[in-house]
Amino acid sequence: MSKIGIGCISDEKYICLLKPFLKSLYTSNPSINVHILLVQCEQYAKELVTLNPNVTITIDNTSTSTVRKHLARHNIPIFDSITNPEMTVNKDGFQGPRWLMSDRACYCSNSRYRVILDMIDRKYDLILFMDVDAIIRKSLDDLFKQIKLHDICIKKEHRQFNDEHEHIRDQYSPPDCTDWHCGIIGVNNNNLCREFFTKVNKLTEEDMFNWDADQDYFNLVYTQYENKLSMYNIPDMYKDEYQNVESYVWCGAGLVKYNN
Repeated sequence: MSKIGIGCISDEKYICLLKPFLKSLYTSNPSINVHILLVQCEQYAKELVTLNPNVTITIDNTSTSTVRKHLARHNIPIFDSITNPEMTVNKDGFQGPRWLMSDRACYCSNSRYRVILDMIDRKYDLILFMDVDAIIRKSLDDLFKQIKLHDICIKKEHRQFNDEHEHIRDQYSPPDCTDWHCGIIGVNNNNLCREFFTKVNKLTEEDMFNWDADQDYFNLVYTQYENKLSMYNIPDMYKDEYQNVESYVWCGAGLVKYNN
């Protein structure tokens, strides 16, 4: 029987999202182990174990600034549609990334490959990294079956920058017009994946305070391994930003994170 586990990261800001994530995961998948990297919020460790008894916690007390000062790739704001009237300040509750990112936010986001490599070292056969701004609604057994059949499972889509003018759409598109949704990554623990993620992690952590490093370096290394890796494109029902009742995972992304 395969040893399976889920990895995730949280700082103090995301604890309010991590708690329901852990509860929902345990309700629908009571036997899956969870490895959490807590960044500068060790004080929550004991409480988190009471929410899901399958939790293992690693503490990272690296000091990073919470001042928002970083733009996204191409030196533009995080979200394309910053003039959207729905992008107003939410005075109550959680405030996620909008236009500028802090060192802390970049550090947490770009540590995801370190978590994956740690779980590879811990001899997990099948690994699923997930961002914690999610609610797990159903069993993830079918997704883990796909992880077992492939090297890497990730949501991939072709897109350009959101703008009515074609030259702007082209200029500010992600590399190769490919958007890798790194908030959910399935990994089959084998030598090829270890090699791949070791390279991605090295490049990402060398550019730690670049908000898009996790996606851009995944894309760069993937171009070198495309003919070697078997890839499964995770369907929307496992990363549903619009809360469809049939979906397995509801997640927060973009405007939806603030409107729900």
